[in-house]
Amino acid sequence: MRTLYLFVALLFSSFSMHAQVTGSFVVGGDADKFYPVAFTDCGWNSNIATELHIGRSLVHNPPKNWEGSIIAKFRFHVTGWGSASNFIDADIKQYPNTKGTPLVGGWRDVTYGNASARIIIYLRGGALPYYYTASCTVTPVVYDTQPYIEDNNGTPITRGPLTAVEAGVNGEGLAFQKSVYFNSSAPSYFYGSVGIGVFPQKQPELKLAVSGTIGAKKVKVTDQGWADYVFKSDYTLPSLSEVEAFIKTNYHLPGIPSEKEIAEKGLDLGNMQQQQMQKIEELMLYIISLNKKLEQQEKLIEKLTRKCDVN
Repeated sequence: MRTLYLFVALLFSSFSMHAQVTGSFVVGGDADKFYPVAFTDCGWNSNIATELHIGRSLVHNPPKNWEGSIIAKFRFHVTGWGSASNFIDADIKQYPNTKGTPLVGGWRDVTYGNASARIIIYLRGGALPYYYTASCTVTPVVYDTQPYIEDNNGTPITRGPLTAVEAGVNGEGLAFQKSVYFNSSAPSYFYGSVGIGVFPQKQPELKLAVSGTIGAKKVKVTDQGWADYVFKSDYTLPSLSEVEAFIKTNYHLPGIPSEKEIAEKGLDLGNMQQQQMQKIEELMLYIISLNKKLEQQEKLIEKLTRKCDVN
């Protein structure tokens, strides 16, 4: 009988841990701020990650129209006094309001110095209803009239509303807290822009934006012309006096960007290689011309020397 009781208890415990929980809540306050909403990591004691879905499918969701729609998934496990396997991963697909303000401003694990088993997600206010489904009981608590107070080992940390979206929040896809490895030998494809250490939206013309040093064994630039037109018969080679006059006036070579231009616009590696090659080929033409003049002078000197010897 005791064995049967334990079996039934474990069965219901397992069912309750894996049964989905649904509900809704409203974030008040100002429509241009993001307020902390606390969610419990209800899977922590069962040694599994908690999954939380937050949604607003209809952009006309009352009480206001065009305040944005969102389908987001958060998968998280808090540290709880430093257990170290903590993470918060987010997958967000959203449509901002008419002012372009998104619905998610950030998130944070607030258990580094306590055992509250909570994360906070900053959601836009303005009396907006949000709907959620979770893998277990997450018990959302909205802090739109007072800040969330995080206990950091006895020292309180005030978590008030945000006025801007935090760095690292991807409002249009995945945001992983830990490293990502792609172990497939098949090629990976990125249609949009990619940023490393910088958001590519700041320079939308760049497909790859990197804030830092790039290390590579080889760099191959394919979308640039070359400077062999310098050797064609119809190319007009500027005289050295013209080049000298340009340098005295502009303090850089003709056809080469100035220091100010490089500082403002950056360096186009492929274009610069082409421009440098043009100057190298022009230098070769100058050398060939000077060599011809030297050969003529040598012949003239030799002729004069012979004439002097005869006399």
